[in-house]
Amino acid sequence: MKKLQFITLAVLFALQLSAQQKEETYNLQTETGELKGSLLLPKSDQKLPVVLMISGSGPTDRNGNNAMMQNNSLKMLAEGLCKSSIASVRYDKRGVGESKGAW
Repeated sequence: MKKLQFITLAVLFALQLSAQQKEETYNLQTETGELKGSLLLPKSDQKLPVVLMISGSGPTDRNGNNAMMQNNSLKMLAEGLCKSSIASVRYDKRGVGESKGAW
C-alpha cells in the first residue's frame, strides 16, 4: 500500500512540475552543421531573466553528462532555476551529444 501511495505522489509531483514549465528544443544551423539545444521556460506572462548555460570542458553535453558519468547536473540546475522563475538555455557543444555532426 505504501508503494502505491509513493508512486501516486511521484506521478502527481511530476505532473505539477510539467504544468509549471515548458521545455523546447532549439536547433541552430551553422556552416559546419547543426547545434542542438534546449530552452526551459517557466510558465509566466511576465518578462523573465534567462541564463545561458555552457557545459564544462571536454565532451560534456547540455545536461552535464559525458561518457564517464551520467549525472544530469546542468538539467537539474535548469529545473531549479525554472522553479525560481528563471528561464535557461543549454546546448550541446560541437561534436558532443546531439551536436556530433557539427564538428
